[in-house]
Amino acid sequence: MGPAVSIDQLRSALEEREEPGVAELLDVLGTVMGDAGAAGWSEPIPLKRRVYRLRFNGGHGARSVILKRSEPAVAQRNRWVAERWLPALGLGDHCATLLASASEREGQWLWQIYEDLGEDTLERQHDQPRVAATTDLIAELHVRGAGHALLPEVRSYGRDFGISFFTANVGDAIRGLDRIDGERTPQELRSLRARLLRRMYPLLADMPRRAEVLNEAGGPDTLLHG
Repeated sequence: MGPAVSIDQLRSALEEREEPGVAELLDVLGTVMGDAGAAGWSEPIPLKRRVYRLRFNGGHGARSVILKRSEPAVAQRNRWVAERWLPALGLGDHCATLLASASEREGQWLWQIYEDLGEDTLERQHDQPRVAATTDLIAELHVRGAGHALLPEVRSYGRDFGISFFTANVGDAIRGLDRIDGERTPQELRSLRARLLRRMYPLLADMPRRAEVLNEAGGPDTLLHG
């Protein structure tokens, strides 16, 4: 753990990164951690965009949590993954526990506080037993999710990557390209539009065949990892 900082210094560190909802986040952190107000916090460690690791020393020793900022719809989906969908498949103990959430005042962002599972990721530790265990878990997710009664709910609040996803994206691409036309459109852009449309229309025409192949050989609908 790096040099300890006060709660005010932690607030300043996040605000310097122009993070929204810092006051709401720290209020919830203080409630969740109990003795966090008297704890020695670390500087927030950026892991990726909108995600931080936060370490502190409290009355029960060193601890760390993960802070993740998401749009409300994404945050709600993440909550259901951890608290509803994976537990329904008997896999609730295979993800980080969601400890608390804090909504930014205007409701545009939601902070979620997760337990920290550590840094032993496959990127750092990719020995064969770890890779095999990960592969087995992914396969178990696919098998247990196949045809599950929760799939309609997952489709409604998650994303459907079946044939409808492919069809919608091809259609959206064609409609978008169709709008790039007119006398004021540069010739280079019109040429690019024509080339892309020549690729899109065959995909649209081939849709019935693709749907039939997916229906015959694609297997049952299931949850995907990601």
